[in-house]
Amino acid sequence: MRLKNFGFTMLLGDLTADPLFFLTSAGTPKLTFRLAVDRLAPDTLERPNGGAQTDFFQLVALGPQWGDLDLVRGDRVLVLTKPRSEDITTQEG
Repeated sequence: MRLKNFGFTMLLGDLTADPLFFLTSAGTPKLTFRLAVDRLAPDTLERPNGGAQTDFFQLVALGPQWGDLDLVRGDRVLVLTKPRSEDITTQEG
């Protein structure tokens, strides 16, 4: 099942490792990276429980413009994205 018609999402977080930049089999430049985003309380925008809650997002960016960013682990990144999910089969089915 693929979910459709999501709005855009803004993520602000830190890179957990150096991004990987490579060419796909079709020759399209592709950058993949993982982003650690602290959860904030919606009312106060403060970190609940001392900021102990963190969500991790795997992101993919396509196109040549992503190769010149010189991103490294620990860099703070702001991403505007349209979320999507892939079908994943778990052990429970």
